[in-house]
Amino acid sequence: MLKLLFADDQIIISITEVYSQKDEYKLNQIITEHGLTISTETKLMEFKRRDPVRRKILIDNKILEGVNYFNHLGNLISYEKEVDIDNKLNNYLKLTGFINNKFRLQTILKETKIKLYTIR
Repeated sequence: MLKLLFADDQIIISITEVYSQKDEYKLNQIITEHGLTISTETKLMEFKRRDPVRRKILIDNKILEGVNYFNHLGNLISYEKEVDIDNKLNNYLKLTGFINNKFRLQTILKETKIKLYTIR
């Protein structure tokens, strides 16, 4: 089971429907042992290359809803294409504009500005 974790969010990556069901079952067993539950908002996105694959994955005898994209940490993730490029570009422009405005302030030492520009 390959997992991507952040705070209380988790992405499970599986190769086949059988592995998906086993991974979800294992996860459900582990969290149930600790008195937790999987959110009713849990979604399922399954694909092969750029084509959707519809599978029936169950948790507590409930079928997970299939989606074509989902929001993870403020970014839309999809197998189809870059669905939120405008959002990412706007966030980038906001951040760089904020940094540039702060650099224009006279209270920041020239040496600090040089150090920040040379960090890679």
